[in-house]
Amino acid sequence: MAKDRLKPLFAILAAGDDIKVREASNRVLREIKDEKDALARDEKLIRELLDRYGNSVAKHGDRSTKIRETALALARGGMTTVTPQQVIDYLRTQGITFDVQKPASIAGTILVRMAEFKRVDRNQFEFIGDGEEPS
Repeated sequence: MAKDRLKPLFAILAAGDDIKVREASNRVLREIKDEKDALARDEKLIRELLDRYGNSVAKHGDRSTKIRETALALARGGMTTVTPQQVIDYLRTQGITFDVQKPASIAGTILVRMAEFKRVDRNQFEFIGDGEEPS
């Protein structure tokens, strides 16, 4: 909740003391600046946390990595067949989104290029292994 800074200034102004009004106004402005600086630092830290730990938009370079890791995790978790939409849906549950019109298309393109998966039907990719046994 915002602190009422004007009421005390108006009280000093009503008393007619110009010097005190100027001093109090400058003090309040310094307080406001200090609070704005602290808020800016907090905002920067919170944005960095969101970028690192979720609720973030995957950057172009991170898309492939996130899709690959997720597809392999789903397969190793027991899914023998994975769809691009399942990969995107799982990433969304983790707070990761893609700022493109059709994120499943990107996931499908990446799955096609992965040696660990074989396309068995439209939007269906079978896990064929990567040296690790699916659990």
